[in-house]
Amino acid sequence: MVLYKMNNIFHNLCLKMILTLSIAIIELIVDTKQISIANINSEITNFYIINNKTLIDFKSNLLYQMHQNLLDVQHDIDILRGHIQENKYQLSKIINKQKEFSIELESLTIRLNKTIDNIITNNIEINNTTAKLSKK
Repeated sequence: MVLYKMNNIFHNLCLKMILTLSIAIIELIVDTKQISIANINSEITNFYIINNKTLIDFKSNLLYQMHQNLLDVQHDIDILRGHIQENKYQLSKIINKQKEFSIELESLTIRLNKTIDNIITNNIEINNTTAKLSKK
């Protein structure tokens, strides 16, 4: 147990010495470079500010581009809607014309059939008359 306490004390003493030595080395480096901790903190803060501003600018530009793309797509959709409406109107006109032509064609077919029936009837009458005249 005593040995454990001595090892623990020695270990803590070594850690304190390493920590003290590390601080001394850092202070020496800072002194030789003539940089204060405040300057280091200031530089770190400036670095974060510049990076955050750059990130914000990037995001802002990206949002602007996305908004412009959205406006372009909405404009394209409006144009396509106009084309669809025009095509529907033209298709409706074509369908109505087809209906009119179909009705007219049916009427002409009926008239043609009546004319053919009249011609056949007249031919039959002419043939009957010719046959009667030839018998006399």
